Amino acid sequence: MTDGQTSGTETAEQESQRTPNRDRWHQRPTVRALKKRAEKTDREFTRERDERDNDATRLPASEAIHLGGLTLTEAFTPSTVSSLYKALERWPSDSIDRKQDRLEQLARSRSGSRSGWQNLGVVRHPGTLVVGGGHHDPDLPPGVDAVWLHLSYVTPALAIVAATFTITEESGDLSDLLRENYRTRHFDTRVRVCGRFGDLRARIAWSRPARYGVGHSVNLAEDEKREACEALVRKHEEACRRWFVARFPGRFAAADPQDRPVIRMLFTKEQPPYGERHAWLRPIGLGSARPRWRSTEPKGWWLTEDRWPYREERHVMTLAARRADAAGESSQGVSDESNWYLTQEFGSDQAPLAARHAILALLALYADRLGDLRDTAGRKRFPRRPVREGRDFDDYLIRDGLDAATVTSDLESFTRDVTYFRWGVPEYIEDREGLPKTSPSREPLEYVPSLCAELREQAARLARDTTTTTGNIRASAQLRQAIANTRLQRFVLALSVAATVIAVISLLTTSQ
Repeated sequence: MTDGQTSGTETAEQESQRTPNRDRWHQRPTVRALKKRAEKTDREFTRERDERDNDATRLPASEAIHLGGLTLTEAFTPSTVSSLYKALERWPSDSIDRKQDRLEQLARSRSGSRSGWQNLGVVRHPGTLVVGGGHHDPDLPPGVDAVWLHLSYVTPALAIVAATFTITEESGDLSDLLRENYRTRHFDTRVRVCGRFGDLRARIAWSRPARYGVGHSVNLAEDEKREACEALVRKHEEACRRWFVARFPGRFAAADPQDRPVIRMLFTKEQPPYGERHAWLRPIGLGSARPRWRSTEPKGWWLTEDRWPYREERHVMTLAARRADAAGESSQGVSDESNWYLTQEFGSDQAPLAARHAILALLALYADRLGDLRDTAGRKRFPRRPVREGRDFDDYLIRDGLDAATVTSDLESFTRDVTYFRWGVPEYIEDREGLPKTSPSREPLEYVPSLCAELREQAARLARDTTTTTGNIRASAQLRQAIANTRLQRFVLALSVAATVIAVISLLTTSQ
């Protein structure tokens, strides 16, 4: 009896506890509600910080920052130089003799009997003034005032076309974006559910987990401002790149956008770039950068290749200047501090710098292609496709393999003498102001000799890797071919023996 009463009492307690548990289950928030509540809580938490960041990074009313221009380059190697011949044949010219002269100079440069550069003129929208050897193009991207084209015969195996795009004052104005207010953006909110089938329950919107954790990604207000400026710059880059590639399709045209070289020119009105650490210079990348270089002749320009935190674009060079510092003497009818004047001067005086910057990107392309070939050579596939693998290897040898071998051989001679390498290239000197006192004291470096040494080292490394990799793959292909031939001979021999045996048996059967 006692046992029965005890068991009955326990059952009653369980029933009395089951109803509150059921009510608590209905009171638990769903996964969807958890996500919304977390985002709302974080928005309230970051509201004050957003106000502080917006005030700190707001561009002063007296200041103005513009994207003044872009310089894109295209490399023409032995496998793509035929496209350059066709482009020069189609390129509008004021006379047939000048067009023929360009083709002849290109041919002489490929044979090694000529070096230097050629001016391909300026391209503008119809209805605008064109002087010299320029022409009009109705397909020029909107927001572009002019394109200044420069052809450099760097080595016999390498010619580079540099196109400097002048962005109009209105299209390249970043000031309004730097004065707007931004809010912290929360995205990719994730709910982690503890217990059995937690991953599955976290994906069900109406699930009511008892134990959970909530996380999400955050983009701060300053990051939103930086991305807004970056979006405007990339919009112009993509439009200019489409126009440029359609007219000069070289080796970079077949590469991914993040692997193509580009030079961005940013102009300020009052504050020198990188001079003082103003917070409102950070969103556009002019607050601080290391290493950074300042020009010696012409003066007023700052150069940096630092792309932190945007590492996906590996070959972006930023040239910045305060307009008054980079402007030269005034000329009649042209404002020396305008985008037109500053980009025109860069397109004519500093185009060799863009060509040498493009060589770094070209060597990186060859190194990446060689790395892919090396990493996939030993991969075991089923079924094996030796014919396709042989064709892929042959395609590499006749294209990037041939280009890498000839370009690196020429670069060995081109970078041997720094005086010859820096001919026509403006010099930049390392800026060491603002470095901590603990950094080692030394004389500031010069940019062009440093670039020359880097190119020489990369070319030598690529030449060694190319020789080693292609030699091993070629030996492996020959060995596999020999093995395949041996197997084929054995199969033919076995088939011949079988045919002989069948013939003998047939003769014996017939004779009987």
